[in-house]
Amino acid sequence: MSNPLSRLIERMKAQSKSTGDGPGSARVSTRKAGPLDDLERAMLYKYLASRVRAGHDVGSSLEKLLATAYLRKSARLKAVLTVAIQRFRNGAKLAMSLQGYIPQIEHLMVLTGDQSGSLPATLGQLVDSIVRDRKMRRQFKKSLTPSILLLIFGVAAIFGVALYVVPQYRGIVNPGEVHGLAAAVFSVATPVGIAGLVTVIGLLFGFAIWLARAARTVDAPWRRWLENIPNSPFAFYRDWMSLIWLRMHLIMLKAGVLEREALQAAMTNSTPWLARRLALVKHHIERSGKKLPAALVATYEVTNFPAPLLIEEIEQSGDVADTTGELEKALAVWEEEFVETAETNLRVISAAIKFSVYAMLFLIGGAIGSLILVVLHQSLAHTNMMF
Repeated sequence: MSNPLSRLIERMKAQSKSTGDGPGSARVSTRKAGPLDDLERAMLYKYLASRVRAGHDVGSSLEKLLATAYLRKSARLKAVLTVAIQRFRNGAKLAMSLQGYIPQIEHLMVLTGDQSGSLPATLGQLVDSIVRDRKMRRQFKKSLTPSILLLIFGVAAIFGVALYVVPQYRGIVNPGEVHGLAAAVFSVATPVGIAGLVTVIGLLFGFAIWLARAARTVDAPWRRWLENIPNSPFAFYRDWMSLIWLRMHLIMLKAGVLEREALQAAMTNSTPWLARRLALVKHHIERSGKKLPAALVATYEVTNFPAPLLIEEIEQSGDVADTTGELEKALAVWEEEFVETAETNLRVISAAIKFSVYAMLFLIGGAIGSLILVVLHQSLAHTNMMF
């Protein structure tokens, strides 16, 4: 059963005006209510999918979840459940009951599941997507976090040496006898040197922040050139967005959303960079009448989206009637390759960061050792002069 998303959104707006929270809603609980995190949403969706599939209605399932003691619930989730139950009693469906507390794209999918009768299946697919995304993010963070912490320690060590260690030697060491690494450390441990060091580190962190922002917004020819460089940050972001978008798109198609409406929903709830690429794909579908797999292949030269290996998998499927099934097969094959490649690349990046920090600490240690040797040399020279 197909339900155009535009009709559903209009129905949703009308329903929100008529229901709302009402003057009698639980205002004490809303103080603690807020957007649910991944684990909270996954637990909520999984519980509701299991109960609804077993024949229970959504309202009693929400009340049962709030009352049950064997599932650990945060104060935020309890507050959201209280508000959702109140909204449901006022006539709202599940999607409207959770509006504002789950991501907009998930809200639209739950709304479609409400209207099409495929709510348990839609919730189950959302749980699977959330769990897999969370698992991948945890693996990526696990690979990079120790190296980033080590990098921060290395930067702190530089400032510690420049601010506290070198000044101890400045008054007892003859600058004319300081050479090599020790001389470089002496030059840094000055007001001008420290200001320059702060500037360089600030520029590096500023560039990292700009890079994260540019990945979501910037769409320029140089960006597409960088996307074609294997293992570059922009290539990784492009592939990651390809995975998330296609997985969500397939869930929406299974829930009964029309292909064009699913693309429009993704454009509305995605970053500017992804929205522009999806707009080109949607325009090609409307102009040529082709299905999504053919449109992705035809527009790839212009959009550079989705991931090239995913495009290869889609091309191998050919022109088939069951596009959803073929896209699922292509995604399953490519997703495994993407995860393995990403983990390998992150390990390489982590190793490079560790090597750089260890090398920096080694140079700092060498500089301090050089200063100690200069002090000993000057002390011996002074002793010989006395005798």
